[in-house]
Amino acid sequence: MGYRGYEHNHVDPQYPFGFGLSYTTFSFRNLKSVPAADGHFTVTFEVTNTGQRAGATVAQLYASAVSPKLERPGKELKGFQRVLLQPGETKHLTLDLNARSFSYFDVKSAAWQADAGNYHLLLGDSSQDIQQKVLIQLPRPLTTSVSE
Repeated sequence: MGYRGYEHNHVDPQYPFGFGLSYTTFSFRNLKSVPAADGHFTVTFEVTNTGQRAGATVAQLYASAVSPKLERPGKELKGFQRVLLQPGETKHLTLDLNARSFSYFDVKSAAWQADAGNYHLLLGDSSQDIQQKVLIQLPRPLTTSVSE
């Protein structure tokens, strides 16, 4: 079931996927994505400890197809990174996404298929605490073999 099933069925769990207890708070800013020619994207952002105590959070990056050709989950976790911050401290983080990050398994071709089109990248510290969103475009469809 997981977070994708809960969102599909419009169920609000008591603790959403990725939820973690902390004695401090965090904010996410400056989400940017830079495409490469081979279908890769370099995603950068900043995380700031906005509270009064040191603490750790896990920055979570989700992808969501804007107009998918097939039924797909509303958002899919594609990258994450744990960061420890002192009060008021900000760190610049980078996550890399490849063509497989936007793919689904196509049974007919027995390969991973990423459809061309627009995708939202969503950033937060749980599946329900999304603080930043950016729109990217996959310019052409991409296919990768099962072994890649």
